[in-house]
Amino acid sequence: MIQILLVGIGGFAGSAFRYTLSLWMSDRVASSSSFPLGTFTVNVIGCFIIGLLAGLLIISGDISEKARLFVVVGFLGGFTTFSAFSFEALNLLRSGHSITALTYVLLTLVITLLVTCLGYIIGRAISG
Repeated sequence: MIQILLVGIGGFAGSAFRYTLSLWMSDRVASSSSFPLGTFTVNVIGCFIIGLLAGLLIISGDISEKARLFVVVGFLGGFTTFSAFSFEALNLLRSGHSITALTYVLLTLVITLLVTCLGYIIGRAISG
């Protein structure tokens, strides 16, 4: 039962933070563009953090199961959102922004994979 609670609380915190950051990005940075910069930024940050944590803690076993459930499964699971990514890409396609949709999909997949690897490499280097 405690595991479910940890994931739930972490998921709530991650989702709330994602929503806040996405709104801020959309309102302040990307208001004149159809590109979903808020979700893109959230996914890039989340992928980097999970790679960093994997390199630092998860693989070495230096993180407790409870902390892993709270941070990785809960917080980062709620923070990154590929379901919103997919929905935004579909909406871009439906509204005739095919090039923007393709750019968004390709950039998201390539950059999130790269920053996950980068985070992992940095985490492994820091942890020795």
